Amino acid sequence: MSYITFNNIEIPGITVCVPTEKVCNRELKEFTKEEIEKFIKVTGVEYRRIAAKEVTTLDLGYRASLDLIEGLKLEKEEIDAIIFVSQTPDYILPASAIILQDKLGLPKSTLAFDVSLGCSGYVYGLFIAASLVQNGTLKNVLLVSGDTVSKTISPKDKTMAMLFGDACSATLIRKGTSDIYFSLNSDGGGKDHLIIKDGGFRNPMTMSSFETYMWEDDNERADCHLYMNGLEIFNFTLREVIQDAKNLFNESGISKDDISYFVYHQANKFMNSYISKYLKLKEESTPESLLEYGNTSSASIPLTICSKLTVEELVGKRILLSGFGVGLSWGHCIIDEPKLTYLNLLEL
Repeated sequence: MSYITFNNIEIPGITVCVPTEKVCNRELKEFTKEEIEKFIKVTGVEYRRIAAKEVTTLDLGYRASLDLIEGLKLEKEEIDAIIFVSQTPDYILPASAIILQDKLGLPKSTLAFDVSLGCSGYVYGLFIAASLVQNGTLKNVLLVSGDTVSKTISPKDKTMAMLFGDACSATLIRKGTSDIYFSLNSDGGGKDHLIIKDGGFRNPMTMSSFETYMWEDDNERADCHLYMNGLEIFNFTLREVIQDAKNLFNESGISKDDISYFVYHQANKFMNSYISKYLKLKEESTPESLLEYGNTSSASIPLTICSKLTVEELVGKRILLSGFGVGLSWGHCIIDEPKLTYLNLLEL
């Protein structure tokens, strides 16, 4: 566990943008009624937002960023850096953050870079942003975090096709009066449990990459599609994620009873319920966005905040954020009074 504390950090606003297209899992024709109902019962996912073919993560992030800048009444010249956290970028190169700098009309002096992380990406992104601000030279850092995972899924994969939705968030991090406590971890030994085999330079994309076939788990997908070993991911969560939350409580000296809201990465309802049960958390302290939006990768934590909580509910409170998944990678952070003044959820 890497434990880090930052002092005098503030998160004044979060905006999330989701696609306008709303898909109901019960209306899908690729699966039987029994398969669909069983899936909904386990995962809690009934609806998802799916990006149109021409809409990318960058498009959603651009819209969220514009809204956040306007909502916080910022001048574009005040933003010193952009961190773009996503595993569904517009291009292999150049970096999406640099494209976003130009689209937003930010100064050429803006620091901009991408981070390739999925489910833990929002927590890691907050850590990087806080590091830049804590250093003292940057005042306002824009964290843009999200994915359009639906573009990587086989429509015939009954373990994945009904689970993932699309979204992207924008969060501002700047100097303030809050303390943030982080625990960050990784285990590349589990890389094969959540992976897209083809498309990088290890296994370049070929015509055969698009050919679907039946995998050992009885799901039909191609090597360019996302694969998940659900059992291994669940075991990893039980083995590492719960203990890491406990470790952060011990290191920070903050009891779980002092935390008002526990916002998990929205993996699935069964997994999140197990974590809550093991940590003995109250249902009202663990908001979920799974039913309406599904698993939205690195956007799931800010999406849950924007769709399920209000500024008034968060004033003067402590919140714990928990991200875990692809990598394998996981992290927690406790934000002491996040000082949020602006939350918004919009569509594109």
